[in-house]
Amino acid sequence: DTLNDCSPNANCTNTNGSYTCSCDTGYSGDGFSCVDVNECESADDNSCDPERGVCNNTEGSFSCSCQPGYSGTGLTDQCFCMDWDIRLMDHNSSSATEGRVELCINNTYGTVCDDRWGVLDARVVCRQLGMETDDAVPFRKAQFGMGTGPILLDNVMCDGTEASLMDCVSEQTNDCTHLEDAGVRCNASCEEHSVRLNMGMDYMYETEVETNPYQFYDNKELKQGRVEVCVGGAYKTICDDSWDSNAASVVCRQLGFSPYGAIPDVQETFAESDPRVASISSISCNGSEASIGLCNISTQINTDCGEGEDAGIFCQSHAVQANCTHGSLRLMGGANVREGRVELCLNNAWGTVCD
Repeated sequence: DTLNDCSPNANCTNTNGSYTCSCDTGYSGDGFSCVDVNECESADDNSCDPERGVCNNTEGSFSCSCQPGYSGTGLTDQCFCMDWDIRLMDHNSSSATEGRVELCINNTYGTVCDDRWGVLDARVVCRQLGMETDDAVPFRKAQFGMGTGPILLDNVMCDGTEASLMDCVSEQTNDCTHLEDAGVRCNASCEEHSVRLNMGMDYMYETEVETNPYQFYDNKELKQGRVEVCVGGAYKTICDDSWDSNAASVVCRQLGFSPYGAIPDVQETFAESDPRVASISSISCNGSEASIGLCNISTQINTDCGEGEDAGIFCQSHAVQANCTHGSLRLMGGANVREGRVELCLNNAWGTVCD
């Protein structure tokens, strides 16, 4: 070895009165200098499955593995998925807890159209993936990027108790594009007694709002929606039987809005299509608390609270100040005191009445 200048990654061949150097397999060069060949740069240089496999370059060689959601050796035609297997994809990368829902049919992953896609469907996906379902969040409009390949399901209608999407009612014909790929978020963590507003995917669907779905879930700018409080590591809804303006003021204050003019919603405006009753049976506040965690929170089962009785609120801008007595009326903008725009004082702030 000390009598030749061959590269450590080359073979030395003795000849009459001399020697030659040639690079080992997996390296290129003149034998005196040999560099690693990246076999993964060209499909002709490796035997990995070009559609479902992943090529991983190693020093002097390469290895094959299967894409997320597939199992096998990674070699050509050796990556497989089972019918109705599910994976989550965030754009072009796999994700453990959130992403575009992709389903395997006939050894090929495809997407799910977001028509009628909601929280009950998201819960089934999270359950099928072995994750908690209480805080499952559905997403529409290809929030995690557009998929490729077939769109396999449309108009999925789960009742939330199914073990997998296979058990849900759905259609396998559709008129969708990948701009409508459905997604989910599972196991979203939260800080104890933190609060978020949720206008819900049902609200978005019914009002046909064509915009970023994230704005309907936990958006810091959202001033109205269903109130959800983090209890025991998961967001839970509140029964609206005892929901009042005091509690609404505290929630609005905690979210950075004015506590004045806060309106409690008990009309199920933002209720989700959800067979479960609210997890928090009641919250009692005096209205002066800095956060909902300082109020009296009861999680005992309320047998009088029916499905969809979720408490909601409408908050006002943080600049709104107390300027009237709750329940007062006034007429504004008229030619005299007997006519004008009707304004009502709710929770110490003036507001108008819709006609």
